[in-house]
Amino acid sequence: MHAAPLCCCCGGCRRTRLYLSPFAQADKEILANLKDRKRLIKSGAIKHSYPFCWRSDTPLIYRAVPSWFVKVESIKERLLACNAQVGTPFPRPESS
Repeated sequence: MHAAPLCCCCGGCRRTRLYLSPFAQADKEILANLKDRKRLIKSGAIKHSYPFCWRSDTPLIYRAVPSWFVKVESIKERLLACNAQVGTPFPRPESS
């Protein structure tokens, strides 16, 4: 398990907010160091398009969130048994 905290660059209401990494200042210092030592080949910013949802044409926001998972394999037989007891208006597929 990693101890690094999650960085969220958007608020709960889907508004992006500026997040500056604790290392953001280091970029300027590294660039200055490379330039002083004549080791800098190229410096610049890359502008790229933001991804949009193909269905709703709204911006996609990738957000790291804590999550949990259920180990379904260990309870599979019990789940199937319980599902067999539940009534459904749809016909059950035949087992092969």
